Amino acid sequence: GAVDRRVRLDLLLAPFERERDDSTLWTVRYARARAPEPWPLEGRLFGLRRFDDGEVLRLAWTRHVVGGDRLGGVFSFAVPVASPWVPGLRDGAKASRTVRWGFDLGPGAGGWREVATLTWRDLGPEERGGETLRHLAYAGPWTVAGTVTDEGLTAGISGEGTAEGEVWLRGDGAWVDQRFAWTRRLDLDFSRPGGRVAIRQEQRFEGAARRVAAEASPEPPPYPDAAALRQAVADALVPAWQACVDGGEAWPPVVAVALAVAPDGALAPVEDAPLPASAGALPPCGREALAGTRLVPHAEDAVVVEFRVATVDGRVVPPMAVTLRRRPLAPVLLYRPPDRSPAAEAALRAFLGLPGGAPSAKSPDDGVAPPPPAPASPP
Repeated sequence: GAVDRRVRLDLLLAPFERERDDSTLWTVRYARARAPEPWPLEGRLFGLRRFDDGEVLRLAWTRHVVGGDRLGGVFSFAVPVASPWVPGLRDGAKASRTVRWGFDLGPGAGGWREVATLTWRDLGPEERGGETLRHLAYAGPWTVAGTVTDEGLTAGISGEGTAEGEVWLRGDGAWVDQRFAWTRRLDLDFSRPGGRVAIRQEQRFEGAARRVAAEASPEPPPYPDAAALRQAVADALVPAWQACVDGGEAWPPVVAVALAVAPDGALAPVEDAPLPASAGALPPCGREALAGTRLVPHAEDAVVVEFRVATVDGRVVPPMAVTLRRRPLAPVLLYRPPDRSPAAEAALRAFLGLPGGAPSAKSPDDGVAPPPPAPASPP
């Protein structure tokens, strides 16, 4: 059924790094995410690389703000709203600009791209809040396209809609106020061994934005880096595993490892991780070595790191690379009010026959068993 919810998002932007092409990478923190209660998007951040005129070049660290419990992919329109690329217009002139931005979920997990082709129109000067501002309006089509994967299931994402809004600018070109209405129809086509499932959802976002001055210090993202994790594995785990081999434990030529890394760096094996035919499981001594080892601390709820370790002539060889696994199931769907969505995602997983599903799961705060989205005909 329809969900109508008032949401407050406060974004805190801080310059992080100046690029060679004179663009700047900014950190964008969700300082507040309420609906009306906080949900796990609050406090998280992503990277936004843009030119000084507002043109968005790319996003970074986006996998950490999307998913059924975070919904940064649902509120994706916040990117062009926070950084509008406004043409310099006067005297009722018009101009078109195409804005592109995308969400990358990491190796093997896919992502999607969004495009808004906006026609801007100058509406002239306007007195607002005791100062003279330039008033502009925009309108145009908004499209979404991509593919995401999770637990062997692939979901094609497609969508189209419209973007409309108004922006008020100061003389230096900085925006002060906005009103917006972004609407889209999303189609997700899930391919799974048992057949295809199509889900359609209509989304409409109406609201206002105001720019206010705030103190924001540059900060690195508090998320684990794959290179840092690989080095930590080489420095901490490989010597402990080498002691297991030196102690006489038989190891397969190649071991497939999947570890859950807690925020404090503590490790635990992922018991349900699929084992490739070409690799063996971590032997008992190797598992015991995990208890006394810490990897990179981080601010993520949980991180799953996957890699392979080879044993050659009695020597444990550090992995060539590690993969961080966080693959949101349907990162553009809004199932329920944002602060109560994890149980609904569990119901969707069960509906699609994926691990982690709970067909009778009930939300602890409202006791309602959330039904999965109704299947729709493929577009």
